[in-house]
Amino acid sequence: MVVSAALALALALGFGTRIVAFVFTAAAIATAFMTGSDSALTMIARACGCAALGLLGPGAYSIDANVFGRRVIRLEPRGPDRAIDA
Repeated sequence: MVVSAALALALALGFGTRIVAFVFTAAAIATAFMTGSDSALTMIARACGCAALGLLGPGAYSIDANVFGRRVIRLEPRGPDRAIDA
């Protein structure tokens, strides 16, 4: 119970977001298999939700963003007459 609370707090604060999200994915799948109470669709939905958070990463105001830096990608608008140089 304490470990789950610590992981949930880390996830909410954005500390180790990707690692914690993938730990939650594994925990959700393992719990569903052990209890057998969830349907396959529910189990897949929980795992996909956690995996999506792991792939998205931390938000702009998270601890990870402050530690590792924020990255901003700016795309210049292109007119219809400007072709991409190859």
